[in-house]
Amino acid sequence: MKVAEVGRESGTARRIPPLLIFLASSLLLFESAFYAFSGGSKWFQVATFIGLPLLFSALAAFLRWRRSMEYWPAFSSYVVVSIVLPLMRLLDDLPGRWLGLDPKGPPGRAATKVSDAVILLLVVAVLGKLLRIGFDSIYLRKGRLRLGLAVGLAGFAGMAVFALAEAHGMGISSRRLLTWSPWILTFVFANGFFEELMFRGLFLRKF
Repeated sequence: MKVAEVGRESGTARRIPPLLIFLASSLLLFESAFYAFSGGSKWFQVATFIGLPLLFSALAAFLRWRRSMEYWPAFSSYVVVSIVLPLMRLLDDLPGRWLGLDPKGPPGRAATKVSDAVILLLVVAVLGKLLRIGFDSIYLRKGRLRLGLAVGLAGFAGMAVFALAEAHGMGISSRRLLTWSPWILTFVFANGFFEELMFRGLFLRKF
């Protein structure tokens, strides 16, 4: 009994350093980017969008060199995201500008979100080859389509009812929602793909 308890304690102790490392890295990456996107100083934006890719690339290269395979796959994902974020900052509003769309209107927001998803997918495709990130490891693979569609549509329907109630509570008419529906649906599907690929795909299994 005592041996089992010691084994559990040592297993828990081994999990604490990775937890702290990944927590600190995630806070550094996403909180810094949040403040940079929120209109921080130019110096802070430059330090964030140039410094973080360099920092995580150096850490990933070091871990790869040390053959630390427990940590290296997760840091390869930090590299990808740290490069995606500045590209989003620079490029995601270009399609809307070319089309003359109001960035705060539904068409402009939808175009920006599609741009975010495309930028992420392209960076994953390019860096995935260099960093040896297999598509299977980030869930870009054929799944159980019928089950996935059933669960997805059920969740979508539930959230749609909630969203309609919220919109009517805000004084947005059904007619306006119907006019906006192509852009709302475009935003929703692009955002769902973006978040699944970035958070679930790039990080979940590696963590």
